Amino acid sequence: MKLKTKISLLFIIVSVLPLIIVISLTAFLNANENFKSQQNFLEEYALSSANSLESFFKEKSTLINTYAQLYNNGMTNWEDYHEVVQIAVEEKIFEKVILAMKDGTYYNTGGGNPNFGGKQTSNNASPAASLSSIAARDYFQYLVTNNSRGEELKKISDPVISLSNKAKQVLVAQTIFDSDGKVAGIIAGSVSFGGLDGYLEKINSDLHAQFSDDSHLLIVSNTGNYIYHWIEEKNIHVENVNGKETSVISNIKDEDTAFFEASKGMLDGNTDTSTYIDPVTGNEYLYTYLPITGTSYSLGLLLPSDVIYESLYRLLWLSAVFSIFVVIIVVVLSTLLGRSIVNPLSLLSTTLKEIASGGGDLTKRLKAAGNDVVSHIGQNFNAFSETLRSMLLEVRKNSEHLDGVSDNLHENITSTKTSLENISGNVEKLSDHSVDLSSAVEETSSTIHQISRNIEGLNSQISVQSGSVNDSSASIEQMVANIQSVSSNLNKAKTSFGSLKKETDSGRSAVEMVIESVKQTVSFSHELLETNEVIESITNQTNMLAMNAAIEAAHAGEAGKGFSVVADEIRKLAEDSSEQSKRTSSVLKATVDNINKILQEANHANDVFDSITSQVGTVLGFLEETNAAMEEQSQGSNQVLEALKKIQNITSEILSGSTEMTTGAGMIITEMDRLQKISLDLKESASVMKENIQHINTAIGSVSTLSDTNKELGTQLSKITKGFIL
Repeated sequence: MKLKTKISLLFIIVSVLPLIIVISLTAFLNANENFKSQQNFLEEYALSSANSLESFFKEKSTLINTYAQLYNNGMTNWEDYHEVVQIAVEEKIFEKVILAMKDGTYYNTGGGNPNFGGKQTSNNASPAASLSSIAARDYFQYLVTNNSRGEELKKISDPVISLSNKAKQVLVAQTIFDSDGKVAGIIAGSVSFGGLDGYLEKINSDLHAQFSDDSHLLIVSNTGNYIYHWIEEKNIHVENVNGKETSVISNIKDEDTAFFEASKGMLDGNTDTSTYIDPVTGNEYLYTYLPITGTSYSLGLLLPSDVIYESLYRLLWLSAVFSIFVVIIVVVLSTLLGRSIVNPLSLLSTTLKEIASGGGDLTKRLKAAGNDVVSHIGQNFNAFSETLRSMLLEVRKNSEHLDGVSDNLHENITSTKTSLENISGNVEKLSDHSVDLSSAVEETSSTIHQISRNIEGLNSQISVQSGSVNDSSASIEQMVANIQSVSSNLNKAKTSFGSLKKETDSGRSAVEMVIESVKQTVSFSHELLETNEVIESITNQTNMLAMNAAIEAAHAGEAGKGFSVVADEIRKLAEDSSEQSKRTSSVLKATVDNINKILQEANHANDVFDSITSQVGTVLGFLEETNAAMEEQSQGSNQVLEALKKIQNITSEILSGSTEMTTGAGMIITEMDRLQKISLDLKESASVMKENIQHINTAIGSVSTLSDTNKELGTQLSKITKGFIL
């Protein structure tokens, strides 16, 4: 690949690569931010929609709760009860109200069989009809049949449809109790989908306006049945099955596996946001769901992903167009810039090729105008060419003088050879004298070495003895110091145990005071329990008054509605007070039990303090005896230490004298070794000088030959330099 192409590609890569990275990073960040924004907005919209439906059902649940309290407080006669609940039917809050007994038989505001006290039968006009029952309904099973613990439960049922008028409805139901506090049945209000559809249509229209027409609303009960589905066929409806009309409702468990896996958290009342891909159409959705508070329903919203990424796709298209435009500009500029760099380099390559061939013109110069890298290369090449020209001129001049120098060198070598022959004779005499000197020095050095070894042996023995005395002295000094330290620590321990005994006596007194305070606290707690029992009695009486007021308000009809709300609030306040009183009583009883445990532990702590005081006194006696023994041991050790110090001083004096003798012998040996080395060096030097003179004679012969060769090379060098144009 040519240099011009490489440079152009380099510029393109350096320019385009950062642009691609920036565009990709920007697209990713925008996509992530856009997705999060849409997800948060969808979750907030779902919460708003769920709150709207919660408000719709809360009004109904509150009214059913009031009816349940009326029954629980003694209004069990259907004729009286019917007058109260009929008001909600007339005001179209409920289509009908049902009062069902524990066996499943029920009363209905829509009418009943007078022969059975107003209960519903298979034929309300016939005295021979059989009683109707709702015992098999899912809401009745939940509230009564499966309510083994007898709890007050509430339930908004799955949709049901009337086979007579095809009206869809749900039931808002609550458990009722008899005078013994046991489950007596349920009170339920029927809510028509006519009122609920208005809420659903508003949520749907707002959803399409906010996002797109492909967005979907979904409401599912905790059984998996659809309360509302955007596909009408999946909502509850009537079908003709084997010639008989039957209500049919779809369940989320019957959907494809992917949708069920994405939605199954709705069955447990969870909240989640995820993505779902329709396996049939391949469309991708952002899917969020959450529970509708106060109901057993969950609301879900599906938003097409292409709505989320619409703005991102637009940004990517604009980024792609911009990137292509920039790439074209970069390619053109890179090509022009590559040419401006490569053309001067091509001229430089041609010139260097001519110089490399040996016959170049060193007066040739490159164009070096400008202040860029290529111009600097041209300037540096021109400077190099000028320097090389100057060097070759100097070489040519010096080669002309080389011939005369070679002649003078040959004459000087001949004279040097004669002088070296005279020096060789004198060196032989010097070598003979150095051999005699070396023999005498070796005998003297051997004798002195033997004397030095004897002195060193004596000095080593004295050093060992001195070291042993020093070690013994140091050990005894350490032992004395340890004894003194132990004695000091024993005195400190004695003082600390004395303080400990005083603190123990003080702690025992404090524990006795704590025991007395705990006894008083127990007395006060019993008085609080008696006070709490009085409060609980007042709460029960207030609750009974509130129930009586509610019954009277129900009898008063429209005029008593406001008073009924006040009575209901008073009843709730009384129930809360009763609950708090029970909790307070439980806490006080637990407190009394804990205080009694504290009292027992305090008595035990007092006994432990008595035992500690006795043991501290015993330890103080042991410490005094040990301290006296340690003082006697310290005095004996000091006497031994004084004797060792005297022995150490005598040994040091002997060692000092021996060391001086060793030092003197060492100095003599050093001088003898130096003298012996000098004689050996003199002998070796004479021998080496003799050999070197022989080498010099040989070298002079070679230099004479080289001088002739040097003259020939000078002639050739002059010829080469004349080949350049200078």
